[in-house]
Amino acid sequence: MGRRGRLAPVTAEGKNFEAIAKAKADHNRHCPFPPHTVRMNPFEIERMGWEEGDLIAGLALEADAKLGTGAFRLVCDGMEPPELDVEQEEVIEAPTQPLVVPVGPSREGDPTAQRPAAGLRTRPPGVTPAPATGRGLHGRSA
Repeated sequence: MGRRGRLAPVTAEGKNFEAIAKAKADHNRHCPFPPHTVRMNPFEIERMGWEEGDLIAGLALEADAKLGTGAFRLVCDGMEPPELDVEQEEVIEAPTQPLVVPVGPSREGDPTAQRPAAGLRTRPPGVTPAPATGRGLHGRSA
């Protein structure tokens, strides 16, 4: 009988590739954000004969010394959103002079109403306001 039923031994590289592919499929079932990167310990990357930046199961390989050997981590935008290019906006400074805000006519007896400074008049002498008639512009009823 020949070698027909025998399988070739699986290499460490093949086992890692298979584990990453399975983890990617599992991640895609549970997370709306697909993974884009797989992180591994730099020693593990070297042992596999891979290089940082290689695509493993469609994921960019990235070294991460914080991970122990024999472990890897998938990264998606839900876990670590990508850096956004933020436009610098022009800074608007506060005015150096105080702003003058017009106020409405003062009411008789209103203690919060501002009174004109001494010597200033709000109306020319002899002019009195028209009585309220309840009519709109040009004497028409509202």
